Amino acid sequence: MLKKVLFLLFVIILTTQWAYTKENNVNPAKKIMDNLYMAGTLGKINDMVVDMEFFGPAPGKQEAKNVMESFGTAKLFFTAPNKIRTEKKITIPGAQADIYTITIRDGRLDWKFGPYSPWPLSKREDDHHHSIYLPFSIDTQPQDQFRNFTMVGKEKVGDRDAYVISISNEKDPLAKLITIWVDIERYIPLKEEYTVTEGEKDKVKEVNKTIMYKDVTQMDDGRWMPHKIETYASGKMTTYIIYRQSAINVGLPPNLFAPDDPSLAPR
Repeated sequence: MLKKVLFLLFVIILTTQWAYTKENNVNPAKKIMDNLYMAGTLGKINDMVVDMEFFGPAPGKQEAKNVMESFGTAKLFFTAPNKIRTEKKITIPGAQADIYTITIRDGRLDWKFGPYSPWPLSKREDDHHHSIYLPFSIDTQPQDQFRNFTMVGKEKVGDRDAYVISISNEKDPLAKLITIWVDIERYIPLKEEYTVTEGEKDKVKEVNKTIMYKDVTQMDDGRWMPHKIETYASGKMTTYIIYRQSAINVGLPPNLFAPDDPSLAPR
């Protein structure tokens, strides 16, 4: 009997020690990123609906500092991990009519439709780029499984305290190295930086990209979400997006991401 009791105590101690060691060996940067948008406490974002407006340099005023004007609107539907439908209207100065397009990504294919025909304007394999219309890491792509996270430190972004985390990923076609600033209290991205190569042949150059996440709003379930996304290239603002309305985890029908594409019909 004594041997059984001692054996059970040994197993309990060993299991407790293993669990403690495992908990303390968790990469702190990865732990923070796993809780982005308070996913660890409030659950993951399974879907999202956003009404947004786009702003870019005003025609003829590009040299003026931060002179931006609206050039379009969109309604975006997202279902995790990477299904995205974007219904977009673009206004071109001097044009007789606005341009309407619908883009659908189902994680496998990427369609683009116009307003007047069921036939797609284009159809290709999804290249798994992250959506520029969503905050960092809302949509996850296959290459994200190869991300490595390193804690750099803590810094201020405006008046907010933030973790600074370096993300390396040799499998990412856009950026091999990203630095992200995560709000310590709200667990949302505040700032993102990475470098890309642009141009061809003898005109290739590296461009530093910065994305700022602002106008933070608390959602119905208690988590926080930025409602303004500013994009900069080499320190100069290029565009920004404002979320006019947003909702998460509302439950979206699958047919939003399954276009009635005649080219897919059996012959």
